[in-house]
Amino acid sequence: MGIEKEISCYSTSLMVTFARSQGLSDTIIFRGIEKEHDVLTNHLEWTTFPVWGALAENIKQIFPDSDSPLFDIGKEISNKYREC
Repeated sequence: MGIEKEISCYSTSLMVTFARSQGLSDTIIFRGIEKEHDVLTNHLEWTTFPVWGALAENIKQIFPDSDSPLFDIGKEISNKYREC
């Protein structure tokens, strides 16, 4: 059975890289996610919306006091790659 192609792993690969750079372990990042970790870190792969949502929930703790942690994560990622 193939992977459903609902959402590109381009965003998941950026989110995982950022979460790791902030000190989150893979145990926390991938908690409850049954997909292979190498799929979610490969920007050429695809995943499903539920898997993307689970990953996002796991890494939201980088900004625990934020009302919009995913926005903050996106802003941090954008700022980091703008500097490159």
